[in-house]
Amino acid sequence: MQGKWNWLHLLWAGCLLACTSRPGVAADQISIEGNVSHLPDGKLYLIGGYSHALLDSTNCRNGQFRFLLKTDSAFTPSLASIQYPDRLKTRRGAGHVLYDDCQRLLFRNYTRGADSLKYFNSAFMLEKGRIRLTGDAASDGGVRVFG
Repeated sequence: MQGKWNWLHLLWAGCLLACTSRPGVAADQISIEGNVSHLPDGKLYLIGGYSHALLDSTNCRNGQFRFLLKTDSAFTPSLASIQYPDRLKTRRGAGHVLYDDCQRLLFRNYTRGADSLKYFNSAFMLEKGRIRLTGDAASDGGVRVFG
């Protein structure tokens, strides 16, 4: 009888864990999930870092968004940036290719020394798997990349 209850508890715990865990990302997919404050609601564009090609677009609501890309066997990690319509027309990034009236999210590299926090970039590495972006779009380099 005792063994039966142990199995039931184990089965119950497994069901509970399966219901509460986030869905995984397939081996051939890229999932970019963001929770960025001060990001306006509306369209976001995922742009290739060197080609400046539009890779994907999604909607942002309350600073939360998700891109889901499918890759093929020839995929190699590359740089990408995220742009959004700049309703205030501040146009940070003069001299760079931006879509009409768009603004870029800016990232800092927190894994290097304290000196690296002085600098920021508008691109991050696009790799297979799950990438999380968190931070504040209102500050230069206020967004961190995890993944």
